Amino acid sequence: MVGRRMKRNSIKKHSGATKYSLEERKEIYSRQIDDQFVPVFENGKAMVMKHFIKSTMSEDYERVLDVAKAIAIDNQVTVYLLPEINAHEKALRGFLGLSTDNGYTPDIMLDKGQFVDVKSPKNLDKLSHNAGKASRQSAVACITDHRLPLDVNLLDEYAKRVFGNGAYKKEEILFFIDGRLFKKTKD
Repeated sequence: MVGRRMKRNSIKKHSGATKYSLEERKEIYSRQIDDQFVPVFENGKAMVMKHFIKSTMSEDYERVLDVAKAIAIDNQVTVYLLPEINAHEKALRGFLGLSTDNGYTPDIMLDKGQFVDVKSPKNLDKLSHNAGKASRQSAVACITDHRLPLDVNLLDEYAKRVFGNGAYKKEEILFFIDGRLFKKTKD
């Protein structure tokens, strides 16, 4: 797991609203992994660390942060919000250790090799398709209710849709509904 050492004075300096030039990104990527993340949430042992290059202005930042906080609190662990790494910088992903085995960089890293990709479908027909996209990134899908009302009482039905989709290869799926995290496993 990435260490917890951090430069506290860099929290405000790197809010995530900044666009970085290629040279600035290379400089950040050249740092020790620990020095590429800053804390954005802390509650006892639960912590969320954001990569400097992860934009707080991106469309999905708040959704990803909500899920990361829930995972951190439920498991009392440190969770990492990963940067968006440009397609032409794909080789860099593996070098940094921030990517899956097939070279993708999902939204969240729990530990080296454990990734979650947050998906917020706009309609139920896209639920299993979105989960399949996360699976293709070698990540567990976390389906949220940020853009589509989901009913906790229908979790088994939602999970059945996802696991019935041949594109979803993981043994578990997460749901984030009404501010709570739920886990379903393939039966």
